[in-house]
Amino acid sequence: MVGTNTTATAIPKPSMSDRLLKPIEEFQRLSQALFLSLSGDQTARRVPPPSVSSFIECDAEISRALDIARTHQIKQRKIEGLKQEILDLNAQWRHICSELEAGKQELENMIKEGDERIESIEKAKYGRFTSMYGI
Repeated sequence: MVGTNTTATAIPKPSMSDRLLKPIEEFQRLSQALFLSLSGDQTARRVPPPSVSSFIECDAEISRALDIARTHQIKQRKIEGLKQEILDLNAQWRHICSELEAGKQELENMIKEGDERIESIEKAKYGRFTSMYGI
C-alpha cells in the first residue's frame, strides 16, 4: 500500500548457547522422567515413561543444534582468518605509506638541491656576464 507506514518487529534470534542448551535441557528432563518411571519407589506416585518418539525428536533437535554449532564454528574460523588478513593488509598499507613518505621527502630534497644548483648557475652566469661587460 502506498503511504502506509508499516514497522516490522524483528524477532531476535536465540543465542548459540540457547540453541544448544534447549535440546540438552529437554533431554535431561526426558531422562529424569524415564528414571522416575523406572524407579522402584512404591511411595512415589507412578510416573508414566516418556514416549520413544519424544526421545527421537529430542535427539533430532540435538543433532540440528550441533550442526548449527559446527557451521557457526566454521564461519567463526573464517571470520577470524579474515580479521587476521585485514590486520596484515593494514600493516602492509602502513609500510607502503611510510615508504612513500620517505620517497616524497627524498624527492623534495632532490628538488631543493636542484633548485639551489640552478640558482648557483644563474648567479654564476650573471656574475660572468657582469664581469665581461662591466655591468
